[in-house]
Amino acid sequence: MPKQNFYFSLTIKTVANFLIISGLTLLFFFGYHPIRETISEVFRQKTILAQNTFGEVFLFYTDTSFGNLLKIPPPLSIEPINKESAIVIDKINVNTPIVWDISVTDEKEYSAALGKGVAHTKGTEKPSDEPGNTYLFAHSTINPIQIEKYGAVFTNLKDLKKDDRVTLFYEGKRFDYQIKKIEIVEGFDTTPLLREVTKPTLTLQTCHPPGMPKDRLIVTAELIGVY
Repeated sequence: MPKQNFYFSLTIKTVANFLIISGLTLLFFFGYHPIRETISEVFRQKTILAQNTFGEVFLFYTDTSFGNLLKIPPPLSIEPINKESAIVIDKINVNTPIVWDISVTDEKEYSAALGKGVAHTKGTEKPSDEPGNTYLFAHSTINPIQIEKYGAVFTNLKDLKKDDRVTLFYEGKRFDYQIKKIEIVEGFDTTPLLREVTKPTLTLQTCHPPGMPKDRLIVTAELIGVY
């Protein structure tokens, strides 16, 4: 190869390499932070999803352009009997329709309702993301054979613990609640029914001990997710 052609080829390669290196350098300086932030956001959102699957925070997404894709409800181990009106408590195998707006002072009315499922107390809130108390009640029994027959589906409420999940289905939406408090109240104390709440709250009531209307077992839960 003539010496002139050799130097020309070497010059072209040098210039090309210089341009490539310069381009990569500029890309690093001007693109490093956006790329880093994008990667960090992806991993951060995955972390949020993992932490919240069974945790207290119910938002499974952040305010990014692709965040809404991560709004995924935690799976239920039970297929709800009715997605328009039902209560599901995985831990104690409750999967029962809800009968709405039942008077707690009309024995004939609530007895008929409890033969069909769990009763919602008339005058209390329906499930929503607004502050209010949704109050449900059902029988309990000492005879497991009677649990389904007499609507005594709250017999095993005593086995629930703080942070367990209770799920309601209402008008096509799913409402997940997390248990905050379990207590025994004497006789017919109406405090759990009439108390004021500042959050969307669910209250479950049954007799205690099971099958004996001496006292009442009260489970209080707060909303953690709507889907």
